[in-house]
Amino acid sequence: MTTKTNQIVLNKKQGLWTETLSDDTVAIGNFLEGNKQGDWVFYKDSICLKKIRYTDNKMNGIAQAFFPNGNLRLQMHYENDRINGLVYFYSEENIHLATYTYLYDKLSEVNFYLAHPDGPPKNKTFLPKL
Repeated sequence: MTTKTNQIVLNKKQGLWTETLSDDTVAIGNFLEGNKQGDWVFYKDSICLKKIRYTDNKMNGIAQAFFPNGNLRLQMHYENDRINGLVYFYSEENIHLATYTYLYDKLSEVNFYLAHPDGPPKNKTFLPKL
């Protein structure tokens, strides 16, 4: 049995969906009544760039970004499209560089910081990007 993708039901996206974004990134995930639901994975040239969990079209839960070699670049927690909780930063060599705490997109605490050229800034207005 083959799973159908990119279905429209009652004028809303439904089920498994594959989208090609403007930068040739491919996003794969599920829609429920027109809203992104569950885990979405983003690839470019067959390399996983990031994974994001959605609830009703909003980022909710764990989101991860990866280096081209497959190592974790950063991991963070979203609540209603806003970074809320711990954010972990890593180097391409898998060195833990920093752990920050965010309260609804605002940096509230630097829990751990390793001086490294690839480390994130300690700037209070710094907002990590996936």
